[in-house]
Amino acid sequence: IKSGNEERVQKVYSFLLDNCVNWSDSEIEKVKFWSANNSLLNSKDTFTKCTSLHYFIDGDENVFQEQYMFLRLNAANKTHSSLKRLLGFLQVNILSQSQFKLVCDSKKECNRLLNKLNSIVPYFKAWIDHNENGSNIEHKLHDLQDKISDLVVYQSRELKITYEEMSFTKNVDLHFDERTLFVTEPWNSNSVLLRLANVLCTYFDLVGYNNELDFLLRAEIN
Repeated sequence: IKSGNEERVQKVYSFLLDNCVNWSDSEIEKVKFWSANNSLLNSKDTFTKCTSLHYFIDGDENVFQEQYMFLRLNAANKTHSSLKRLLGFLQVNILSQSQFKLVCDSKKECNRLLNKLNSIVPYFKAWIDHNENGSNIEHKLHDLQDKISDLVVYQSRELKITYEEMSFTKNVDLHFDERTLFVTEPWNSNSVLLRLANVLCTYFDLVGYNNELDFLLRAEIN
């Protein structure tokens, strides 16, 4: 596939992502009917049936060691707030870290990270409120503090994930399952921060504000 056409494909995804939240039931059924028998571009630049494609919602697909074919998406589309919705309509299989089993050599509460989140949440909310408006974003911001309060964070010297279906083990710096977050020590190392904002924004239902949260996590409070 030519690079120009690949760019056009990503623009189509961008259009669909922007509009799928407003689709009617009949429009959703049309998309599902189409995806049952058609193909989309995978990350190896070939086409695969939608129902055989996968997408790893929590990170780098390379962790699966080419066991699956993954949907090709550019960086902007990967962070779109409607991504999971559209993938569901297209019948693409979504993989997540919660499907992994975690092994850690030690486990203790990481209150410093929770304290950091509580200290920056007013700035994070103000930043988003400045750029967005509408009842939908207000609802998400209203729930933000509650989600932080529900979050459980542990730190460990070493973290490993296993995936029984493929019989492999991999060292990781971060693992998230429902409302429990595991990070390696220290929580503010570059290796942890590389993915921390992305994972938290997904949990907060504020996908697209990864860069803002990453900035605040790295910044001194003054």
